[in-house]
Amino acid sequence: MSDLTAEGELRDLVIGDDFGLYEVIWHFNVVFPGAETSDRVRAAREAVRTLLTTGELRLIRRDPSSTDRDVVPIAAALDIIEDSTNWEPPRGRTEYLLCRP
Repeated sequence: MSDLTAEGELRDLVIGDDFGLYEVIWHFNVVFPGAETSDRVRAAREAVRTLLTTGELRLIRRDPSSTDRDVVPIAAALDIIEDSTNWEPPRGRTEYLLCRP
């Protein structure tokens, strides 16, 4: 699995809807079944970092107690994707979603 392939998968995934970071991992589990889990997570993180940095995607924060959605500034977004707990299903905590600008 190359970073370019992962970026392409991510671009295709976030076309018509928002996707949680954990959903990216679920998708990569399906499209890259032969890859090690650590490689899928690394590829997802790198693809998200690249597409956030180039402005193709943005990260939004959704609090479970509100319908508000806040765009996360790029510097904070790059820190958020480094925290492995943000790649797990939110289970009642703040969720981070990817969307098109």
